[in-house]
Amino acid sequence: MPETSLAQKNARRRVEMFKREYERGLVLLACHAALPVVLNTELLHLIRINFFLDASQPLSYLDESDLLLSPICQEIGTDLYEIESEVRTLLLQELVSEYTHERVRAVAGLLWQYLDQRSPWEDHIRLKRAQQLTALNFLNPEAARQWIAQAEERSDASQEGLKDWFVAMYQELQRTGFLEAKDTGAGKELIRPRSEPLTVSEVEFREVFGLDENQRPLEYIHNEFEERGEVIVDHATGLMWQQSGSDNWLLYEGAQKYVADLNRRKFAGYNDWRLPTIPELMSLLEPQEQSNGLYIKPIFDKKQWWCWSADRRQKKGEGSAQSAWHLSFTSGNVDWIILSLDYYVRCVRSGQ
Repeated sequence: MPETSLAQKNARRRVEMFKREYERGLVLLACHAALPVVLNTELLHLIRINFFLDASQPLSYLDESDLLLSPICQEIGTDLYEIESEVRTLLLQELVSEYTHERVRAVAGLLWQYLDQRSPWEDHIRLKRAQQLTALNFLNPEAARQWIAQAEERSDASQEGLKDWFVAMYQELQRTGFLEAKDTGAGKELIRPRSEPLTVSEVEFREVFGLDENQRPLEYIHNEFEERGEVIVDHATGLMWQQSGSDNWLLYEGAQKYVADLNRRKFAGYNDWRLPTIPELMSLLEPQEQSNGLYIKPIFDKKQWWCWSADRRQKKGEGSAQSAWHLSFTSGNVDWIILSLDYYVRCVRSGQ
């Protein structure tokens, strides 16, 4: 039997034993904790309080200790724990099965923000990069590929070891590439732009959003739009969009009230409308200017030519994000603006 098959068989046996010996809530905590390359107590605590405080059976801080001391985790350093690679893959598969891909991206978003705000592994650059690349792979796979490409192009001899490591790390991530898209059951895969809002700094926004030097997308989506009166469905992403949007410019607070009013009125029959993230807005962009003078198909109302996103912007060291990222359909690029200025809103919902 090949070595990889044996490793997979052993991993399945370990996961099955873990599920028999521990309560379901702890198993689900392990599924969330399997996304980071390594864990520390602080990161595990953040995962629990972000995803299990409002659960039907909330977990306590004691469950954090139970997981770290369980056979599923291995202590590899001071306050540093690892879940074996094959076991991580099985747990991540179960996370998708239990919660869908949106939860995976939510955990990846939490990991990214933790690394940005806390930076616990500044003295261990490869470990930090492993965590960043893992989060980025689930938030924006194309940006992760670009990061690898840039690492391969570096000629600095001092970076050679890091370049080799980057490539090896990415090959490991590709092994769990099933998380990057979801089979629709009709022989096609939906492109799933991140839907969970992030706080993204100016230092990292190109990598996180997948932008070139002009702050335009590195890749464009081949949309499959269907007009349905007040809404437009994109069968390429599964997203449902307002055909139009806000009639007036709105401050960020006003944008949030606009969304709340849509949901109160059940616009187009739905009450789960929200501000789109930057990747979701980017999915509407066209690489060339259209007949309406914008970088968006003419089936959309041209009035909303600058749109707010749900993604905030934060400088390093700032305690709050008083600005947000927006997308300009007049120039086809991404930028940020302070919350006290006004833009339009075009809301979205996860339709499929």
